[in-house]
Amino acid sequence: MKPVARDHEALFPPSELDDFRKRWNDIQASFVDEPKPSVEKADQLVASVIQKLAQVFAEERSKLESNWSKGGEVSTEESPPSPAPLPLVL
Repeated sequence: MKPVARDHEALFPPSELDDFRKRWNDIQASFVDEPKPSVEKADQLVASVIQKLAQVFAEERSKLESNWSKGGEVSTEESPPSPAPLPLVL
């Protein structure tokens, strides 16, 4: 798996990324012997990642809205670097 580019901010902390990757690798390894449970686990993993991703975006949106409600402007100079594309993050 390729590492995340250094000029991008990761969407998840390294420990969570490691957990997601480990779970994904375990699911893939068990697929041949246990396809149905593997698919169920993969579905659960995808749901977990999407839920966490929605939480991260909601928190960022809340920060932006809070700044705007105080009359602040959001400058692209002050914005955090854009996140890495999902395939590189996961």
